[in-house]
Amino acid sequence: MCGIYFSIGYGVDASEPNDTLRERLRCRGPDAHEVRSNKLKIPGHPWISTRLEGTVLSLRGDNICQQPLKGEDVISREHEASPAEFFMCWNGEAWTIDGNPVTGNDTQAVFNLMQQVLYMVSRRKRAKHSEYHILDVLARVRGPYAFVFLDEHNSKVYFARDCLGRRSLLFKCDAQSFVLSSVSDAHPGWTEVESNRLYVLDYNPQMSSLDRQQRIAHQQDILVDAASSSGLMFPIHALPIEWSRGLFEINHDTPPAEIPLLTQDTVSVSALDEHLRRSLDLRLNLPTHVPCYSEQQESSRVAILFSGGLDCCALARLAHDILPFDEPVDLLNVAFHNPRIHGDVLAEGDNSAFEACPDRITARASLTELTVMCPERQWRFVEINVPFEESTKHREIVTSLLAPHDTEMDLSIGLALYFAARGRGLVQGEQYRTQASVLLSGLGADELFGGYQRHATAFSRGGFEALVTELALDTARLGKRNLGRDDRIIAHWGREARYPYLDEGLVEWSAKTPVWEKCGFRNEVSPSSAGAPENDIESGKLVLRLLASRLGLTGVAREKKRAIQFGARTAKMQRGKTKGTDAIS
Repeated sequence: MCGIYFSIGYGVDASEPNDTLRERLRCRGPDAHEVRSNKLKIPGHPWISTRLEGTVLSLRGDNICQQPLKGEDVISREHEASPAEFFMCWNGEAWTIDGNPVTGNDTQAVFNLMQQVLYMVSRRKRAKHSEYHILDVLARVRGPYAFVFLDEHNSKVYFARDCLGRRSLLFKCDAQSFVLSSVSDAHPGWTEVESNRLYVLDYNPQMSSLDRQQRIAHQQDILVDAASSSGLMFPIHALPIEWSRGLFEINHDTPPAEIPLLTQDTVSVSALDEHLRRSLDLRLNLPTHVPCYSEQQESSRVAILFSGGLDCCALARLAHDILPFDEPVDLLNVAFHNPRIHGDVLAEGDNSAFEACPDRITARASLTELTVMCPERQWRFVEINVPFEESTKHREIVTSLLAPHDTEMDLSIGLALYFAARGRGLVQGEQYRTQASVLLSGLGADELFGGYQRHATAFSRGGFEALVTELALDTARLGKRNLGRDDRIIAHWGREARYPYLDEGLVEWSAKTPVWEKCGFRNEVSPSSAGAPENDIESGKLVLRLLASRLGLTGVAREKKRAIQFGARTAKMQRGKTKGTDAIS
């Protein structure tokens, strides 16, 4: 994982990150920091300057991979020109390339592929078509990413976020400058780069006016429109990442007259088990010899954002089957003192308000079930108790990290993720801070398997057709939701969020699976193969609930859906009437 900063100036110096932004970039990548800057001077044209800056949290391979990565362009040497180079900052995880797991450093692997295709393009003197070759590389990669690739030989910058938007990348621009960053500073004007498309910025000063206009013609894109309306001197165009369209093509079939019953033995339950295990196996291929990991036996390499609900407990139970039994797992459970509910003052040492939070109660019950099913594992339950005074103290920085998101709901969710990712709390009454750099999150299960109340509402209003339509909207919006926001919050503590439910293979399987094989609406649940009655299990996310029950988590399988801001009690912390959609006051 890394923090990315790129800027380019036309007749002005490329801007440097201010002190606030530089500190936030270093929080994201505490292990290394490098800068590449350059000036391009061509007679008859204003000079152009570029700056590419990267900070690194080392999680893959057996050494730290400095960023920006640097690779000399062989073409310029063959033609005896001044040395030109390729540079890249990669904030992501390439879990597989061409379907094969990446076992070494994924950043270097992706960089090598991009260098190779651009080298071939340069040899054939087809620089105008280079972006299509970059698209071909991205089509071979599975995993979350945001990246910036600087091709100084052809005066181009390529940048993108993955099709699900799992990593943050923001931009701002005016007539003479353009800036990209993983995170914002305290100033307004930042906008999220859209996911699922490749952007190309061409800064060749000798490009003709006609070429410039052709580059930006017929573009329907927030970033392209913003660059054009600001009068930016560098043309930017966007190309869709076509391969990913299949991920979002949901099965619109409706069930036969006699709806098959969903049970623990249904094929879709076994298929989900297989997909989740494969996803977790890739994401739990954890580092050992990196600075962020202590090799002491009691240190945890992985932590789980743990509300005690269905989604995170299913991940914990399956992770147990993958990780060595002698490796502890930290379960991060956050609870807040909300004066609107608990009163203004808590006596020193009084944890009753935290213990009364719904997610704390649920998490303790789920922990008991996990311990019974997985007695070999040390489950380290971390009680993260946040007094109102402390949440108020950090409110300003959380609000700034959320930007450009700016609603009360964003703040409620952001506060919970911020303190959970900090990982500082109590373990059996003793102060503790997790050493894990990898945090597993259950995000995505509700969108894929119909876990929100709106899915039940859609079904009650329009049956399976309405439910499928709602699920199709959720699946299509995955890349436009809040994953960039969550990345900015969690990465601030030098930790990386990983989303097993948002594995591309799992998302595609879910989209293609008929709705009645995922949800239990109007579907009486038959007794399990073991004979225990299951007719009290909710219909939403039924395929996942049945998997949890099959794995022995019978109590977890019956847990009702609860949003994090209500479970941790961060919603409506301030007195007065506010709505989640209101702007942060």
